[in-house]
Amino acid sequence: MYQKSMKKKLLRSLLLLPALFASLALAHSGVKDRNVMARMMLMSNMASNMKVIGKMAKATAQFDKDQAEGALLEIARLAKETPAAFEKQATDPKSEAKAEIWTEFDDFKTISETLRSDATSLAGSLSTAQDLRPALIKLSQSCKGCHSRYRE
Repeated sequence: MYQKSMKKKLLRSLLLLPALFASLALAHSGVKDRNVMARMMLMSNMASNMKVIGKMAKATAQFDKDQAEGALLEIARLAKETPAAFEKQATDPKSEAKAEIWTEFDDFKTISETLRSDATSLAGSLSTAQDLRPALIKLSQSCKGCHSRYRE
C-alpha cells in the first residue's frame, strides 16, 4: 500500500516537470529587475537539477550515482542561497513571488533550510536508481510547500 502511494506521488511529480520547464522559458523573457532575474535563474537552476533526478527516476536516463549526487548537492547549494536572493523585496511584472515571502520571511527561510538539509542528506544516501524515487518525492514536497504558499 505504501509503495503504491509513493508511486502515485512520484508519477504526479514527474508529470508536472515538463510544464514547469515550459513555463520557465516563457517566464524569463522581458524581466527588467535584475534581482528578480537572479531569483528566476536560481529557481531555473534548481528545476534543471530536479529534472536530472526525475529523468533517472523515470528511467528515461541511465542512473549515474555521481551525477545524481551532484544534482542533489547543487539543489542543496541553491536552497542555501535562496533566502539571500529574496532578501530584497524586488518586483517585476514577470515575477511570480507573492508578498507573503517577505511578511513570512522566517517561514520562507525554514522551508529553504529544510530543502537544503534534505537534499544534502539524500545525496549521501544514494546507492541505486530505486533510491531516487523517495528522494524525488521528499524534495518535491518541499518545492510544492514553498510554491503553494509563496508563488503565484
